[in-house]
Amino acid sequence: MIEGLIAEAVEAPDRATKADCLREAALIYERQLADLPRALVSWQAAYAAAPTNDEIAAGFERVTEELGCWHMVLPDCEALLAQTTDAVPRAAMLTRMADWQERMVGGETAAEQLLCEAAALLPASMRVAQARSGFYRERGDWANAVDVLIRAGEAAEHQDKVSLFIEAARMVHNRIGDTERAVALYRRVLEVEPDNAVAAEALAEMTTEGLNPALLCEQFRRAHEAKPHDLTVIRGWADVAFAHDRWAEVRLLFDYLYARAGGVTAPVKPDRRTSMNHDLERFVAARQWPSAIDTLKALADDASPPERASYHVAAGKIAQKELHDDTAAVELFGLALESQPDDFATLDRLYGILSARQAWSQAESTVRRLIDRLRAAGRGDDATVMVPLWRRLGEIYRLGLRNLAGAAEAYRECARLAPGDRFVRLVADLIDRHPPAAQSKANPPEPSP
Repeated sequence: MIEGLIAEAVEAPDRATKADCLREAALIYERQLADLPRALVSWQAAYAAAPTNDEIAAGFERVTEELGCWHMVLPDCEALLAQTTDAVPRAAMLTRMADWQERMVGGETAAEQLLCEAAALLPASMRVAQARSGFYRERGDWANAVDVLIRAGEAAEHQDKVSLFIEAARMVHNRIGDTERAVALYRRVLEVEPDNAVAAEALAEMTTEGLNPALLCEQFRRAHEAKPHDLTVIRGWADVAFAHDRWAEVRLLFDYLYARAGGVTAPVKPDRRTSMNHDLERFVAARQWPSAIDTLKALADDASPPERASYHVAAGKIAQKELHDDTAAVELFGLALESQPDDFATLDRLYGILSARQAWSQAESTVRRLIDRLRAAGRGDDATVMVPLWRRLGEIYRLGLRNLAGAAEAYRECARLAPGDRFVRLVADLIDRHPPAAQSKANPPEPSP
């Protein structure tokens, strides 16, 4: 099969098909044959053909790291970069090399120079801007991180402009604490896209009219603690509490006024979610990771599905990266996918853990469950969502479970949903050429009736 893929790559009419064929060859070398040196050669060739492909770059990085040969690979990447003149692939290579320089060899100065060159090539690129902003963000340089996003947003087209300005506004508000500047950025978003719900809601939260009542009550509480005798603060707090049926806040206000009149009341406490958010900040600052995870899970309990997924993803990242507890991370990423089954970034994280543990049956059941949920939601023919899932399922059957019949079924479903995908048809045809006996005995095909 590798020979067929390599031959197809050589004759491929476009770079995308060539890269896909080389990627499949690399996966076979890596996962079925455990031949990492040949896998690295295939990954490197695939990366040269498609430097903007994140999955290929991740595979290239994974095998290079496992072989411990960055000292050989980075010079090869520099040579490839010198031969690349087109702006888009060159900027992608510069951005990726900056990441590798910083993380793998500690080349902080070189990484910043590479990112600056990428930004000069593609000043409106959201990918480059986010990578460069992330570089400054990791160093606590919030001013530069924001400026990078704003400059890119000013040069970008409509949708990227909106995304970059929103990201910059959030950073300005949450990290720099400049509400006025954040409001100005959100208003720029609404000038470009008047019906943008994110910007409209954010503006509402930062102005008194329509402000998020929980946030506003918390601000009034803090203002009252700073100026306990200011009745204007109490009046404003009361107006918001009564207008939004926040009776717990009304009780707090009654206690305050009762104490002011000489009565004895229990200490006033903030509402439950505010307390949990404060606890979370304290746990993270103190690196008390198990407590942080428990708090995130508690916050997720009564949150909306997208928010619940975000909380579980955050908890999963802590479990994976800080506690090195893959079992907990798998559980938490799985909970996130239950809330948001089309979150492919989280699926990739979960798949990475399961494939590294050779837990192919668990990976298969996870993807099957997502497919079933999306079908039940009426999205079974949505190619943008279902094709990536069917391709991933085919990869699990082919490379992990060695079940070619299952793989062929998955790839045929891909071909049905995306008949123009030449690569899917190629893999399905190659699999169909192999007799059922080529499959693993542990995973035989279903017998014919």
